[in-house]
Amino acid sequence: MAARVAVLLLLVAMSVIFFTGNVGAAGGDEGAALLALKAGFVDPLGVLDDWKTASPHCRWTGVRCNAAGLVDGLDLAGRNLSGSVSGDLLRLPALAVLNISSNSFAAALPKSLSPLSSLQVFDVSQNSFEGGFPAGLGSCAGLVAVNGSGNNFVGPLPVDLANATSLESIDMRGAFFSGHIPAAYGRLAKLKFLGLSGNNIGGKIPSELGEMEALESLIIGYNELEGPIPPELGNLASLQYLDLAIGNLNGAIPPEIGKLPALTELYLYKNKLVGKIPRSSATPRRWSSSTCRTTCSPARSPPRWRT
Repeated sequence: MAARVAVLLLLVAMSVIFFTGNVGAAGGDEGAALLALKAGFVDPLGVLDDWKTASPHCRWTGVRCNAAGLVDGLDLAGRNLSGSVSGDLLRLPALAVLNISSNSFAAALPKSLSPLSSLQVFDVSQNSFEGGFPAGLGSCAGLVAVNGSGNNFVGPLPVDLANATSLESIDMRGAFFSGHIPAAYGRLAKLKFLGLSGNNIGGKIPSELGEMEALESLIIGYNELEGPIPPELGNLASLQYLDLAIGNLNGAIPPEIGKLPALTELYLYKNKLVGKIPRSSATPRRWSSSTCRTTCSPARSPPRWRT
């Protein structure tokens, strides 16, 4: 009996040593990955001076680790950083929150972020990132927010985001995206905020957007959209804010728009629409004075996500 207990204790001890050894090795790899990432940064204020091998990387500025000692959060927002974000970012497989917004990064991001399958929040807004938007975020099952606004991204909108069905917010405003709005976005049943304004997006508004039952804000004006407003947008029972201003939309405004029960703000100015604004008895009175004026300056922010 005593011999059996001794064997069991030995196995437990070996397991602990094996586990802690693996965690330590992984932590060392991630520390090296962060230092390699830092090597591409320009840090004039020295905010990352504590990123040194002499201290545990989980205590470094902007770095958060989980219980296993793996990096699951990187928050470097508003640190006056510039330079480039290298592929070493992909060496942080447990990363759940990436926030490098409000800096001065100007190079292209890695072409694919698919190794970061644990991402929940991805915020690179208010920089000057160039090139195409990275692929691969559609494989992140827990992704809830993507913010690429205020950059110089070009090319098509990332279609694969339609596969991230937990998404609640997509903000791609103020860039240089072109092409069309992906009809596949209609599959995002949990999406509350879709901001695509201020790009070079053309084509028609997909009728499939009317399937996003949780949508509260649809901001797709200031583009080159054309054709009629799809009446299917009248299915968006949760919609509060609709901005279709400045484009080439034509035809009559669908009566379904006037029946949206939650809608409080509507912007349609500077299009080629004809007829009257449809209103029901539930239509807010403020529509009659603020809907189609050329002086309107709509602004709506996406939900804030804790990082």
